[in-house]
Amino acid sequence: MPFVLTKARNRTFGLITPSHADHIGQPSAPIWLPVGISGARGYGNPHCQDNPSRMKQVNGAGFIYFSDFCEFVAGGFTRICDAKRGDLSIVRRHDGFDCELIIRFKDDGEGTRWDIVTGVISRANRDSILWP
Repeated sequence: MPFVLTKARNRTFGLITPSHADHIGQPSAPIWLPVGISGARGYGNPHCQDNPSRMKQVNGAGFIYFSDFCEFVAGGFTRICDAKRGDLSIVRRHDGFDCELIIRFKDDGEGTRWDIVTGVISRANRDSILWP
């Protein structure tokens, strides 16, 4: 599966560190953005980049591309929440809103990682906080 690269030209947008992993009982691994699939049941970059209403939110928060938003959140999240069904939500506050990425653990031929499934901006994330 192909992955989107960061501005620094690598796959790693952020990291669930060993310290995070110990605290939340999940594996430590880098956070990557899959090229993915567009549409309501899609995931990854085109799932959000090709969604006009989602991109209106992302652009309104000052980001040109969904990958810019991902780099901002994954590179400096301040909270990890339970997003249900084994997924995590990583959250970073920005201009009075919670910028959130839903991530899912993968361990396959591409490597061990957390894939970005989707991203949203909301007034307040209400998921159960796992960290800090």
